[in-house]
Amino acid sequence: MTSYRVEVLEATSLFSPHDDPAAAFERVWKLIPKDRPKRLWGFLDADGGLFVKGLRSLRRNALRSFSEGQRTRRERWHLARMAERGLPVPRLMAYGQESRAGFPVRSFLVEQLLRDTVDLDTWLPEHDEGEAERSRVVHELGQLVQRMHDAQVFHGDLSCRNILVCDSGDLHLIDCPRARIDPLPPRRQMFRRSDLFRLVRGLIRAGLSDVELRVMLRAARAEGVEWRVIELAHAHDRQATRRRSLPLTKWLLSGH
Repeated sequence: MTSYRVEVLEATSLFSPHDDPAAAFERVWKLIPKDRPKRLWGFLDADGGLFVKGLRSLRRNALRSFSEGQRTRRERWHLARMAERGLPVPRLMAYGQESRAGFPVRSFLVEQLLRDTVDLDTWLPEHDEGEAERSRVVHELGQLVQRMHDAQVFHGDLSCRNILVCDSGDLHLIDCPRARIDPLPPRRQMFRRSDLFRLVRGLIRAGLSDVELRVMLRAARAEGVEWRVIELAHAHDRQATRRRSLPLTKWLLSGH
């Protein structure tokens, strides 16, 4: 049995007040380019600009399929909670999900498009070290990380690709299905260390110097771990592997 669920949080031209959920879902799904096998996205000119992100589950394993199918639902919840806490995230407009026999198979999010932005991975190589604008963005990045962690929000995938820089220099967080919000106190420092490590590793690959990394970490109030996280990120980058080393795993878990 197939069921559809569509939530419209803010009115857009994609939906009408008395839409049938199945018809509304299919109308939005047809607008998403299908040039990727699983995670899909597209940009629409409607309503001043919309970003539509879709996900379809292709796994045959039922449990993994169910877990993966919840990704969009988790991101919808996280975006709402992060916005409530004053963090700069895209404005959520709508959410839809198609389920078969209780398992999600397709889902989408509609967000207000953030115009005139590039991800940090693209922005940094275009601005030389020592430029005032680059120095300001690096410092504000650290402050944003601290604001996020002070709000008990931990991104879970804090890479340079998931931080957008506007023409004005403002920063925005995106792609947060792995976030942790209000975790139990014993786990907070572990999630904080994980965010810092992922970010520093990405910044190293984007060309930040150790001096700039220290500026960012001090703005994030991470003075006690700055040398250790930089050292571990350099070591992991030299290994050219996605697997965590024993020293990294130990540091993430215990801080030592």
